[in-house]
Amino acid sequence: MIFVNMHLPAGKGEKEERCRLWYKFLQEYQSNIIKNDYLFAFGDQNWRTLNILSVEAILEAIKKEEYTTIFNHDELTQMRQKNSTESDTQCLKDFFEAPITFPPTYKYVLNSDAYQIEKDEEVRRPSYTDRILISTFSNDLEIIQYSSIDDVKLSDHRPVFADMILHQRSKNNEMSKNTSTEKTRTTTNHIKTIVKQHILTFLMTIATMTFVCILIFLVMCQLIIKCQTQKTDMQQTAQINIVGTPSSVES
Repeated sequence: MIFVNMHLPAGKGEKEERCRLWYKFLQEYQSNIIKNDYLFAFGDQNWRTLNILSVEAILEAIKKEEYTTIFNHDELTQMRQKNSTESDTQCLKDFFEAPITFPPTYKYVLNSDAYQIEKDEEVRRPSYTDRILISTFSNDLEIIQYSSIDDVKLSDHRPVFADMILHQRSKNNEMSKNTSTEKTRTTTNHIKTIVKQHILTFLMTIATMTFVCILIFLVMCQLIIKCQTQKTDMQQTAQINIVGTPSSVES
């Protein structure tokens, strides 16, 4: 797997430069891409909404949650269409994107849900600048959710995320959810068995160590008692010897 975080040139007139950098990246890393099944390219790619869609129409579509209207007039969408006449579309032909069901991620007023439509007398159309593109030659990747995070308002962008599931492949490289689920269940049971065995071994080790400690303690107690007994006997013997010794007679 390859994960690429990219920030392409900004500006509605920089489409050619964005495509050129895409193509350059794919050329430089083509050998690595071929060796991997998946390439995830995400970040602020700066694709803009085409001028043929007015700001009023965009805002109305956002209000009605008709995001397809905006998405269909997106630079990247236009280039990736099969009937596109753009020469740069070849650099993106092997990438796909999950359906967009969220509003444009740029350009917002900071700490607000409002779009900044004008800046320095320039009209800015709300656009899908932040994207997640995927290149893969397999069909075992399932996208659960592709959306933006509206609660993060510290930037003029809204971050995007994708929730995906990569299914385990069968021998013929086709997606097999049942097989994957069964293998997962078997693996889980195997792990549980191993954990139980380790716990049992650990408890037996603790019990053995406890028994050994108790045994050592008893032996030490026996030795202490024996030493005390011997010491007492020696003291009694010494006392008897002192008492039984005849006193010296003066001449």
